Amino acid sequence: MFDQARVLNFLQDLGKNNNRVWFDEHRSEYQVVRQEWIQFTQYLLGEMGEVYQEFFENDPRKCIYRINRDTRFSKDKTPYKKNFGSYLVPGGKKSGNAGWYVHAEPGNCFLAAGVYAPESQNLRKIREYIAENHQELETLLNEKNITDNFVEGFREENMKLIRPPRGFDKEHPAIERLKLKHFIIIHNMSDKEFLNKNFAQKVVQQFQRLTPIVNYLNRAIAD
Repeated sequence: MFDQARVLNFLQDLGKNNNRVWFDEHRSEYQVVRQEWIQFTQYLLGEMGEVYQEFFENDPRKCIYRINRDTRFSKDKTPYKKNFGSYLVPGGKKSGNAGWYVHAEPGNCFLAAGVYAPESQNLRKIREYIAENHQELETLLNEKNITDNFVEGFREENMKLIRPPRGFDKEHPAIERLKLKHFIIIHNMSDKEFLNKNFAQKVVQQFQRLTPIVNYLNRAIAD
């Protein structure tokens, strides 16, 4: 069984003691909670294997992110992230494809799906696909399962161009979608939701609701 409380407690302690001395002293505890997260990710891969069969064969360790921060270009020199994250994506994290993401962080837990900061070629493909298939996208985003659980739809704050992207008609009915730089949909969770005894099953349920949107974006990228 996934011990969410142990994971969240460790991350909370890490947030208060984000230095290498403390981390080295608690490395064995980190290894325990990391293994909890790996097993949780393995469960998600198994459940979502019904959608993408390759997930049955995926190594869960390749779906999670390193705890170490890259501080080379950041004013924040704290060495460790204060979260655990897993990204389930066809073709792997570096494929550029859309997928499903789960994030554990005290006070900032969330689920997401889609593609963040796609490379320019894929961004162009997505925009062109939306331009041709915008009604299908609106239908997907307006499904009751989506509007009830992901109230923001595609997240737009600080994630869109001011002007229409080059080559797209400013009068296009989906122009506000075409201005987006990222195509992600998010469900923010309280720590209480994260600690729910049925949390793992609820994540799978939400991921399944988001599957049509992930598939839509991956058709665009593969087009």
